Amino acid sequence: MEMEKSFWKNIGRATRYGLEKAKEIGSQLSDEAERRLDVRVAKDELERIYHQLGESIFQRVEEGKSIDPTDSELAELFTKIRQAQETLSQSEAELAAEKEKDKQEPTKS
Repeated sequence: MEMEKSFWKNIGRATRYGLEKAKEIGSQLSDEAERRLDVRVAKDELERIYHQLGESIFQRVEEGKSIDPTDSELAELFTKIRQAQETLSQSEAELAAEKEKDKQEPTKS
């Protein structure tokens, strides 16, 4: 009977350990996934703004207008591009840092 209690006690302990380990790994994976999503969103936003800029320039050329970078619409788009590039750069740096942190953390067995 004592051996049976010890067996179930060990099973319970091993199960708790496994659950904690699974939570830890899940947390690491979700952190990296979140960073990857941030990078994807930043790239999509930058691409959207470039597309908007291209459409605006095409429309001006088609209408025979000159392209003046100081024009308020174009200047606003240039500002948005700079901001989106900065956001993308920051997101990529955070992803790289997350990956580096994962490499340096020793896995506990």
